This record gives sequence, structure tokens and C-alpha cells, in this order.
Amino acid sequence: MAAADHGASVAVVTGAARGLGRATALALAERGFAVVLVARSTADRPNPVLPGTLEAISYEIERAGGTPLAVPADLADERSAGLVAETTLRHFGRCDVLVNNAAYSPVGPVADLPPSKWRAALMVNVWAPAALTQAFLGGMLRRGAGRILNVGSSSAVESIAGAAPYCVTKSALERLTQAVGAEVAGTGVSTTCIRIDERIATEADSLMAASGIGADPAGSSSTSASAFGRAVAWLAGSDADLNGCVLTLAQLRHLASAGEAYAVGDLEG
Repeated sequence: MAAADHGASVAVVTGAARGLGRATALALAERGFAVVLVARSTADRPNPVLPGTLEAISYEIERAGGTPLAVPADLADERSAGLVAETTLRHFGRCDVLVNNAAYSPVGPVADLPPSKWRAALMVNVWAPAALTQAFLGGMLRRGAGRILNVGSSSAVESIAGAAPYCVTKSALERLTQAVGAEVAGTGVSTTCIRIDERIATEADSLMAASGIGADPAGSSSTSASAFGRAVAWLAGSDADLNGCVLTLAQLRHLASAGEAYAVGDLEG
């Protein structure tokens, strides 16, 4: 089946059913992007603990006049990235912005964590972003334009007891950003990692806090999930030269406030 020509730029957002992924998908749709929504939580198979489904966010975007495409996928499955890429390219023919937001953080002492949980963290947090980058990078390079935005964490540079797989994989995500950035320099394609170093209130964050993980070294952020999403959407559409950069949340706030007045209000609290 030939790809549909929707005219709009296309963004792929992983972990889109809730939290920062949902907020980013809504903001991208508001800016006119067609949005491919990737998550494993569906109406038939909801998360038993956290709210949010692909159908709900897809309906929300469609009701607001946007163009969503829901792709159920478990990124811990090595076949998932290929499914997401194939579905996106078949339907839209391109990906202009890739937001690697999905994350998995098994909790517990290293001595007690089973290999399956280590593998899932490596797959979701490192392999899936790398595989999706690889899948869409060729088209971006041919067009001479595209943005890859990786949502990272201060766990990349902090030692957090009980969250070793998350720390290790978020560190790897920053290195992936920098390595790919070195390869695409000067091509019109860029890759940037956003290191979230303040606690943004989301459903998953509340669950982590209840487990005593990530004890808030920088304090809670005044940035809401929706404001974060708008700032990422601004970054997706900007021409700022941030290839290979790792941005803290404060740096993202500064850039967004300089570039888009409408993104400032909530961001600066």
C-alpha cells in the first residue's frame, strides 16, 4: 500500500500513552505534526498500575483536529522497532522527528535483579532508541533534515541505589546521542538528549517516589509535564544547532524561552 501524503511533518513518539510522552505528543500535534504514538498500553491490555492507553491519547489528538497513528508495541521485544518503522513509513512515508521517550526502570538491588529485567531495561532504554534511529536516519539524511530527540535523565551521571539498570542505560543513551551526532554533523540532521535533572510530576514518577527511588537531589521542578512537552515540541521545530548536545532541563527552559514566548509561562512557573 502506498504511503499517504498528509503534507504535515511527521513525529514518532515512544512511551506516548502517559506522562512526558503523552504531553509531548499533544504538543507536537498542536504544532501541526502528524504524530505516530508508540506504547504498549492499550484498551485491551492496559497497564495494571498506571493510567493511559494509546486509544485515549489518539482520540484526544483526533478530537483536537490532529492526525494520530497509534502503533501498539512493546519496545522490550527486539522486533518492535522494525514494526514501528515499517508502519510509520507505510502510512506516512517519512519520519521528520523521532522522540525516544519510552523508558523502563526495574527497581531493586543488583544482587537480586533477574537477567530478564536487565535485558528489558537495555532493550527499551538503549536498543530501541538505537534501532529506531537507524531505521529513520537514512530518510532524514536523504532529505537533509530531521531531528532525533532522546529523553534522558540525571541518572546518567548519578549513582542511585536500587536503580542500577536505569543509571547504566541512561548513560548509554547520552553516549548514543553524542556518537550519532558526530556522524551526522553538517548533514542537516541533528540529535539531542534532554537530561531531566528535576523531578517532573508524572504517574511513573509518583510510582518511583513511592518506591523510594530517585530521592530528588535537585528538588521538584516547577515544569509541568505539559510545559515540558511544549518545550520539546518547540525544539523539534527549531533550527537551533544542538547536534550532539546533552541539555539539562534548565537549559531547555532557557532555549525555549528565548525562542518561543508562548512556551515560557508554565516553564518558568
